[in-house]
Amino acid sequence: RKRIISFFLLIAFISEIVTPTASLALTGGPSQPEVQAFTPVNTSEMVDLTSGDFKYNIPLMDVGGYPLNIAYNSGISMDQEASWVGLGWNLNVGAINRNMRGLPDDFNGEAIEKEFNMKDNNTFGANVGVGVELFGYKKAAKTSSSQNSGVKLNVGLGLTYNNYTGIGMEYSANIGISSGESGKGRMNASLGIKASNSGGLTVSPNVSFSAKTDSHQKGDETTTGSAGIGIGMSMNSRSGLKDLSISASYNRTTEKNTQRNFDGTFEKDWGGGDAGMSSSQSGGVSSAGVINFGASTFVPRIQNNMVNNSVALSFKFGTTVFGYDGDITLGGYFSNQSLMSKSSSVPAYGYMFSHNGQQSDDVLMDFNREKDQAFSRYTKNLPITNQTYDVFSVTGQGMGGAFRPFRSDVGYMFDNSATTTSDSYSGGVEFAAAQTAHLGVNISVVDVHTTTGKWNDDNEAKDRLSFKGSVPNRPDYEPFYFKEVGEKSTDDVQSALYDYMGKDEAKRIKIVGLINHKADDVLETTGAGNSSETSLTSGGNLISERQKRNQVLSTLSFDEAKLYGLDKKIYNRSYNTLGMNISSSAKGHHIAEVTALRTDGTRYIYGLPAYNTKQEEVTFNASSKTTSSNNPSQNGFYDVNTGYVTYNTGDRSTSNGKGIDRYYNNVKTPAYAHSYLLTAVVSPDYVDLGNDGPTDDDFGNYTKFKYVKQATTDYKWRMPFDDLKANFNEVGKSIENDDQGNFVYGEKELWFTKEIETKNYIAIFELADRDDALGVASIDGDQGSGKTMYIKSISLYSKPEYNADLSVNKVNAVPIKVVHFEYDYSL
Repeated sequence: RKRIISFFLLIAFISEIVTPTASLALTGGPSQPEVQAFTPVNTSEMVDLTSGDFKYNIPLMDVGGYPLNIAYNSGISMDQEASWVGLGWNLNVGAINRNMRGLPDDFNGEAIEKEFNMKDNNTFGANVGVGVELFGYKKAAKTSSSQNSGVKLNVGLGLTYNNYTGIGMEYSANIGISSGESGKGRMNASLGIKASNSGGLTVSPNVSFSAKTDSHQKGDETTTGSAGIGIGMSMNSRSGLKDLSISASYNRTTEKNTQRNFDGTFEKDWGGGDAGMSSSQSGGVSSAGVINFGASTFVPRIQNNMVNNSVALSFKFGTTVFGYDGDITLGGYFSNQSLMSKSSSVPAYGYMFSHNGQQSDDVLMDFNREKDQAFSRYTKNLPITNQTYDVFSVTGQGMGGAFRPFRSDVGYMFDNSATTTSDSYSGGVEFAAAQTAHLGVNISVVDVHTTTGKWNDDNEAKDRLSFKGSVPNRPDYEPFYFKEVGEKSTDDVQSALYDYMGKDEAKRIKIVGLINHKADDVLETTGAGNSSETSLTSGGNLISERQKRNQVLSTLSFDEAKLYGLDKKIYNRSYNTLGMNISSSAKGHHIAEVTALRTDGTRYIYGLPAYNTKQEEVTFNASSKTTSSNNPSQNGFYDVNTGYVTYNTGDRSTSNGKGIDRYYNNVKTPAYAHSYLLTAVVSPDYVDLGNDGPTDDDFGNYTKFKYVKQATTDYKWRMPFDDLKANFNEVGKSIENDDQGNFVYGEKELWFTKEIETKNYIAIFELADRDDALGVASIDGDQGSGKTMYIKSISLYSKPEYNADLSVNKVNAVPIKVVHFEYDYSL
């Protein structure tokens, strides 16, 4: 019974985490609670079956067929803000909430700015190492490489000085055991131990085994097979498990001996004398898998240009005696890392405009990459790339669902352009005596120019897997479209793209004829290997036909809405009735109007985007803290009760001079819409006769919603709210000067429902300013003058009687029904 109960509780918790029944946001963030929580008017359950929270729903009135209700949800969280009808309560007529993932999907070149500063990182070091190999031997295998077996031991001691961490000691030891032959079976085991006063103790054990599984010859064909398995991990005394990997591999190869003539032709048999040269053709199948449990994820971020320089010198002395091979190494080094620039601005392209983003090299794309790592020719597994589309939650009486954009094509992603220039100089002397005496000198100069960005050279996928903004002779082509999440619908036109991308099998691109390869050096894989390769043809990575969907969600950009929107006055910035017009921050390509089409033909128009006009995410070094409560306003004071640290305005700038790194990072995101407010619901037979939005002379039925903005200036929000306070992050327990402070600041529009109008009725919302939920004064916090609002009453009138009253405040019109709200500020 306990297991059954536990199982259902686990399912309940997971479902609440993944798809919460009520999403309540802070006013201290890029949204407002009035549009976040929605409860249908027909909700009757008084207990949330997934969480056990108490729920209460009260129908208030019906405005010409559109119901209004107020709902309560218990389980108030510590950081939950009250809506315009009180804490835990909400009255939401309907809206679209945008869950932004990565970049806003409708960004089309908006510049994301980054200010960054850190002190140059300089390291000086000297080290001594001792290496010992006992009873080791080399045995030549049947292949051209030889196999080492025996016991090896290496120990090292180093002394370093770093201008970040000061003087440090480093100890290292590594013991390895190898035995067996690759032809029969070979075991390798090693244990690495590394300790330093700055990095703690790291233990790294690794074990692997490999063996030949098959070997036979038939005619001029030789078939060999091998398999291997390995496990490795890395454990640190301060950060815990850093990495755990399990690997397995299988390889089977068939080689066919042939003779290649000098004219490039092949002959099957030997016997051509000296008229040819030996060669072999091979084909086979191989597979390998690695499970890694310690990698971090990647989110879109701006790469910084860096400069690295290093110099190293080493002296190695050794001797060889029967059964013993030992050496002593003395070395020294210097390295430097510095920034090329402290500020950058990169154009950003969201999911919907990926086809425009790929036209340039230095842009920020909307994607997430799992297990990110540097790429080299030895990289066997590339990180998994996922585009981070936004999710739009649509709510309204009689309407609901979660929608996301889909693209009609498959393309490739890349990082913004960044360069790292690395100059490395090293020199060394080696001397060994006894059984085999030798002397060696090595000098190395390495100039490395590392570039991060789009892969342009020899990229077979660049042209064949490019995003398409348009298709010739297809004016109805959709680069992107919206579809309900989880909708089950069949579409025959998707089968071509499905087949082109290899169906459900993992595929790699077959690369032939690269510029830097000679034709004779390119051998096409034959046999079973073709099952994991695919050849890409131009134009096959898209679906040109429009996609089927059961429930349609369509969008208009700002430029399109000015011409084709239902109520075009909203998009004319000179129109100021009730202050209901689009933000001055709106761009022509931003989503301005969203239409949700119900299966019976009813249209829900979400035509007023509510903008978050400014957002800054700031992190900086906030060291020199004290926990003394004598002077809580002191710069660097850390309050253990609140978790905040006090700072000066100069700390949040590139001139920050605190701590070991003088760190400062500020990412500024341009304006984007956090919500889309419901502006109209029109019947299937509705006709806009005057092309001026819902009015009394139109055919059919409509419900129109009007809103008022909280103030002429945007509401300023900040987390945390307090003056010159930031969230405290201690970073490393063992380092005193790496403590950081961070905060998020922004400015946003706040919209509140003012009127709901139908052909026969009108509901008037009487609003007033709240005494709580005040905005901040500036980016450094403190109480400001910005206020949010609450509902005092809602009055329902007969529309003819309301319009007949010519008095300013409509005092002579008699309401059909009035709902009054009473509040207090005790909480």
